[in-house]
Order: sequence, then structure tokens, then C-alpha cells
Amino acid sequence: MRAFVCAVAVALAAAGASALAGEPVRPPARPVEPLRLSVEAAERLALERSDLMVAAHYDVRAMDGAVMSARSVALPSLSLEGYFNRQSYGHLFGSSPTGSLFSGSGPVPSRSATSDFYRLDLVVRQLLYQGSLIPSSIRAARLARELALVRLEAVSEGAAFSAKSSYYGVLIAREMVRVAEVSLELASRHAKDAESLRDAGMATDFEVLSAGVRRSAADAYLAGARGALSIAEAGMRRALALDLSAPVELTDVLAHREISVSEESLVAEATRSRADVKMARMSVEAAEILVALARAEMMPSIGVSASAGGGAEKHLTRESNFDNDWTVGVQLTAPIFDGMSARGRIIEESAKLDRARSELEATGRDVRLDVRQAVVALSTAEERVRSQAAGVAEAERAYELARARWQAGAAKQLDVFDAGASLAEAKRRHAGALYAHAMAVANIERVSGRCGEKAPPEPETAPPGRSPGLIEPQPGP
Repeated sequence: MRAFVCAVAVALAAAGASALAGEPVRPPARPVEPLRLSVEAAERLALERSDLMVAAHYDVRAMDGAVMSARSVALPSLSLEGYFNRQSYGHLFGSSPTGSLFSGSGPVPSRSATSDFYRLDLVVRQLLYQGSLIPSSIRAARLARELALVRLEAVSEGAAFSAKSSYYGVLIAREMVRVAEVSLELASRHAKDAESLRDAGMATDFEVLSAGVRRSAADAYLAGARGALSIAEAGMRRALALDLSAPVELTDVLAHREISVSEESLVAEATRSRADVKMARMSVEAAEILVALARAEMMPSIGVSASAGGGAEKHLTRESNFDNDWTVGVQLTAPIFDGMSARGRIIEESAKLDRARSELEATGRDVRLDVRQAVVALSTAEERVRSQAAGVAEAERAYELARARWQAGAAKQLDVFDAGASLAEAKRRHAGALYAHAMAVANIERVSGRCGEKAPPEPETAPPGRSPGLIEPQPGP
């Protein structure tokens, strides 16, 4: 009782000393809640935080400026122009008294005169016609912005598929850890059985040592599986733009879910939705615009200009008043001969147009191939899942039977080892089949253009915690 009272007194004294010293009593730190993620949530997070998505949003914003700049071709320009000139006139050197230009004392400079002239004008210029230059320039800028949006879709497709791949990679790594734990449990159980049978005179020391070696191998395999899981989790955090030490809890598991797909409907959907197909179409349209721009170089251009202003001149002691005037003019420029430069560019851009059309057709064939391979992979994964599930049940029964026979002395220790290894391998194959099926479903979504199609709208500011530029803003002085 006395010891308890002394301990309480010491604690109270320490608390009083801390209060007198002005040290606040800090509450215990709360544990950080893990981020709970499903596959869909991981995909959304990747679309929001991916580095490539942020860069693609800035590309779209840059194309907004390009469209604005291209529209300026069709609008008049207004400028304020100023001019100042100082002129000196008269002989730089005068005649010498002897009538010679040079005398013994050198040339004699004469008196020179100067005059200053200055002018200020407000000038308006407008291009009226140069073939299809104006509409083609505006169309090209708009197409560039649409191409930036399609590239954003392509980046979102890649980010979403990468998120799913890394998510499923963590799930399969966890399954491999569970399989390794089961293998270690089986090996430990067999080692204990071997020791018990040796004590009963029914097993040899060699069998006990063999069981110990198998247990050590299973322990090493478990350590490797845990290391692979740690690497997979770090890769998933990087794909989701999370801190590598951020706690994450995955809510989904590797499970089999049957889906029915139609190859023709997938091809039609991919042709309509995939970003690479859209980009191929836009490449054809861009090539057509470049051909039109090349032909516009051979067309005459017509422009108008107008100015209003005035100027004044100062000469010695005389200074004129500021005179106002205005001008209006029309300018016509017609190319006559440019060394076949424009014609050569038309041939060049026409060849690029033919190539873009050929690549569009090739992209359509690639889409069909991608869809066919994805459908076959999904069908194969379905069969693997069904067969491996039955194999796990059979391997479990075989292991229990081999263990019971060995304990009864009707089977060899090697039979138990083989049955345990077969059970672990069956579980690994089943987990691999579930992973392959999940990836096959994700690949169906990717090749059909569904993956990443719900990309977030362009943010007005950078995502939380991200700087809008490549250089972090520095604090002011």
C-alpha cells in the first residue's frame, strides 16, 4: 500500500512540474485511418491524381490559347505606331581659305543644319481573302484542341487500366502470401507428426530431418511472397499517386464473375469510343487541312488598311504645327512564281494525307485483332477458373488421404510431401486463374474503349496537394 502511495505521489509531482514549466499535456496520437479502396475507387483516384492526367489537362488549356490565337487571323488588328527622325544636312567639311579642300592645318568643319520630324498614327489592318487560309487556320486550331481532348482520353484509358492492373497485382500477391502460409502450415504439421511418430518408434531420424528441410523451404518461400507483396503495394501506390507509406485497405477480392460479350458489338464500340481510333481520324482531318493551307499559298491575298494620325517637323528655330491626316488603302498580292515551292508543298501534304488514310484503315484492323485476342483470353480464363477450382478440391482430399495413410504406416513420407506440394501448387494455379480472369475482364474494357471513359472534367485549379506548374511556388520576401 505504501509503495502504491509513493508511486501516485511521484506521478503527481511530475505532472505538476510539467505544468509549472509550461509544457502542454499532449493527447495520444490517433492512428491514421487507412484509405479504403475498391477497384472502381482506385480507378477514380488514378484519374484524379495521375501525373499524366494533370499534364494532359494543361495541354488542353494550352490548345484553348491556340484556338484564340488562330481566330485572330479573321479579326482586324489595331496598332499605335510612332516615328521619329533627325536629319542633318549641309557640307560636312567646308573649303579652306586657299581654295583647297585640305590645308596644312587640316580640314575646316563648316556649320551644319538639323531638322527633327516626328509622327504618330493609329493603324487598322484586316486580311479579307487568301484562299482558304482563314477558315483552315481556325479549323486547324479547333482540331488541335479536340486532339488534346482525345489525348486526354487516351491518358485516362492508360491511367485507369494501370490502376486496375496494379490493384489486381496486389490481390494476387496477397493470395500468393496466403498460399505460402498454407504451405508452411502443412510443412510444420508434417514436421510435428514426424517427431511424434519417431518418439513412438514409427519414424526414423531421417524422416524428421526431411520434414524440417521442407519446413525451412516453405518458410523461405513465404518470405519471398511477402517481399513481392510489398513491392506490388508500392507499385499500386505509385500508380494512384499516393505516398509510398500511405495506409491502404483493399475492399475487393479476386473472385470469378461470368460476363457475356459479343465480338461484333465490342468492335463497333471500340471503333466509336477508343482514343487511338479518334486520333487516327483526326490525323486524316489534319492532313486535309494542311493540303488546303498549302493550296492557299498559291491564291492571291486581299487586305485593307486604314490609319489616322499626324506629324510635325522642327527646323532650326522654325517649328511647324502638328498636321492631322488619314489614309485608306487596299492591298492585293498575287504570287506569280515561287520556284515551285508551293506546288512541292501540295505534293508533300497530299502524300501525308494518303498515309494518314492508310493508317486509319490499319488502326481499324488492329482494333479487330485486339478485340479478338481479348475475347479469346476471356474465354480461356473462364475455363481455367472452373478447372482449377475443381483441382483445389481434389488436391485437398488427396493430401488428407496421404497424411492419414502415412500416420497409419501404409504410405511413405514422400507421398505426404508430394501431396502437400500438389495442394500448394493447386492453390497457386487457382489464384493465378482468378487473376488472369480479372485482367481479361479489364482488358475487355480497355480494348472496347470503356476504360477511363468517365474521366473527370478539366479542373480550374491543380488537384489538391499538387502545384499547377513544374516549379513549386516560392514564398515572397
